[in-house]
Amino acid sequence: MSSTFISLMINKHIEDYKLVKAVLKGNIDKFDVLYKKYRRDFYLICKRYARLEKDSDDFLQESLIQIYTQLNNFDPSKGNFLTWAKRVVINVCLMQLRKNKPLNFWDEIDDTNHSIGIMPKAFDSLSLEELTSIIQQLPKGFRTVFNMYVIDGFSHKEIADKLGISVGTSKSQLQRARKQLQRKILPFSNKMMVKYG
Repeated sequence: MSSTFISLMINKHIEDYKLVKAVLKGNIDKFDVLYKKYRRDFYLICKRYARLEKDSDDFLQESLIQIYTQLNNFDPSKGNFLTWAKRVVINVCLMQLRKNKPLNFWDEIDDTNHSIGIMPKAFDSLSLEELTSIIQQLPKGFRTVFNMYVIDGFSHKEIADKLGISVGTSKSQLQRARKQLQRKILPFSNKMMVKYG
């Protein structure tokens, strides 16, 4: 990592912290600055967890409320604002999914140790929006576990605890999500082979 990149990250962290402090002192306009800065990050998380556009919008609205009301819980010594805020958004999405309709999970299966690749070249060729759109097509249980494990970095134990399922169920949901994604990404892989083959 270059010293320039590290310096930029430190400056960004300090800038965000100053904005948070200003909001906590009553300058609500600074919250709008934070929102505009990270709106796309927050919205893409909501889109990954929600299937419908209107649900994404609802999740985002609730996330902003929670970020604002929990702002005094942000501790800059434990990480940057964006990482903290993303966790708040993810928790809101999970809460909304459970509230709107229970997550349906299939029974555990015994072949969870077989890893399934998702064709790295096809995966890498997708834009963030294309990938989000493909993830949205997964059934709710698959989509939730895939998001939590692959993209948001939760362990299977954390997923099991948060969703009230077993570790084995989390693993089986992930495996099935990967299988479905592999089928959905195949057309992109074929396009890439035609384009660059």
